[in-house]
Amino acid sequence: RTVVGMLGDKKVRMTVSVVTMRSIEVRNSLIQDLEWEHCFAISGMCRLIGQYVAPLMVEDLELTGLLHDLGALVLIANYPREYEKLVKAANLRDMPIVDAEKKLFGVDRNDVLLHMSESMHLPSTTMQTMRMMSAQQVVENIDSTVDTHLAVLTLAHHIDAMVQDEEGVLPIEKVPDSLSALKQKLDLTDENLDQILDEYQDLLNSVLIA
Repeated sequence: RTVVGMLGDKKVRMTVSVVTMRSIEVRNSLIQDLEWEHCFAISGMCRLIGQYVAPLMVEDLELTGLLHDLGALVLIANYPREYEKLVKAANLRDMPIVDAEKKLFGVDRNDVLLHMSESMHLPSTTMQTMRMMSAQQVVENIDSTVDTHLAVLTLAHHIDAMVQDEEGVLPIEKVPDSLSALKQKLDLTDENLDQILDEYQDLLNSVLIA
């Protein structure tokens, strides 16, 4: 009670989520380390975007960004060698990672996350967002909390791809909608996007220095 009172229930939920996700780590796995970096990067980006489009939702958006690839971490933890080979093959063929996962395992990261959702009591908004993203559903209008989460999560992936090295180790991800369309739907200007990019680069630099 004291911890929740001091930090707030959302910060405690974030901490518990990270600890739970860390419990499935594999030692000496470059792919898992990169996937963790991706989850933290997207989480940070969701928070940055949220400060411009939905200030009251930033912590929930941050959590959605953190949890969005939990299914991938589970696959890597259970099939570390197979996953290393899968990533190399996907990169050689320019194949989206979810297609490669589906081909090898019969399920992809989103299927795994959705299967775990009830037992882990994951936030319903996050899970609805991931169902829509898995189905490559495009947000027509920002009419609900889930619409906001999906638009922000998708935009975060577009921006992350802009600042990462073109020859990255992790394969490409499928994300619905375009950068320009998402900017319009979220009512973001080019100046807003430049500011977000600057803040994101500062965030990445601080992580590298740490």
